[in-house]
Amino acid sequence: QSRDVDGALARAADSARSALELDTHSIDARINLALAYGMMGKRATLSEAISRNYAGRGRRLISEALALDPNNARAHALLGAWHFEVLRRGGGMGAMAYGARLSSGVSEFRRGMALAPDDPLIPLQFAVALLQRDAVGNAAAAQHLLARSASLTAHDALEIAAQNNAHRLADALAAGPDAARHVVSEITF
Repeated sequence: QSRDVDGALARAADSARSALELDTHSIDARINLALAYGMMGKRATLSEAISRNYAGRGRRLISEALALDPNNARAHALLGAWHFEVLRRGGGMGAMAYGARLSSGVSEFRRGMALAPDDPLIPLQFAVALLQRDAVGNAAAAQHLLARSASLTAHDALEIAAQNNAHRLADALAAGPDAARHVVSEITF
């Protein structure tokens, strides 16, 4: 199963790179490639993630997407997730090396939700980031975000999957932080 996921991520990255070659101004291709790098970085050891510069490459792509469309809600949310993940994996060294900040992560997620208040993916991603950071201290905020995600209208299969994950994670969170941590570890974007 691990090789299947790694292969799928490699194909996703290749597809996003191909799309970017076809349309050098594509925001979606940049976001998708940054997301693939982020997921690859999560699966890699810390030394592999650093040597392959997943964080730096992802940040560059997100910055390019926001330069092309400063009001792209999902790009802001992805930047929020980037800050949280760099801090989660790299701690103080990640903050120093890449400029990751918790306050920036929170503000980017909030900006994404303000720009797209009807997008169920963004509050789910924010809840996951908060729970990965501190499942006990962020439980109430995460429950609120999960309820928001679950209450919105889904427009496609990705948003339906996000809402299913929001319900599943909310149920797990109600059972306790350990159950929530387990479900969070299974959620991929």
